[in-house]
Amino acid sequence: RSGEDIESALARETQEELGIAVNNAQFLLRYVIRNAYESELVYLFKMTYNGPFRINREEVEVGRFWTFFEAKKMIGQKIFTPNLEQELLLLERMKVV
Repeated sequence: RSGEDIESALARETQEELGIAVNNAQFLLRYVIRNAYESELVYLFKMTYNGPFRINREEVEVGRFWTFFEAKKMIGQKIFTPNLEQELLLLERMKVV
């Protein structure tokens, strides 16, 4: 939302989409990711949460939880957006996972 700082946006979106309160998110990185289809300014945070989740079906059409290694095996299979595939590889290079 216009004028909203990134931490407030993180808390709002996480609450709206997953029904959880952000209380221990660790900022990792800010970067721009580009490909032939889109360009995104990304703020990357890391947070541990063991549930429960309340998925808001008005905000999230479909969802699934993946381990990093499950997701990495799907790179190139046209399941994820090109940006997400790049982000998974970035997380691995950063040794976040």
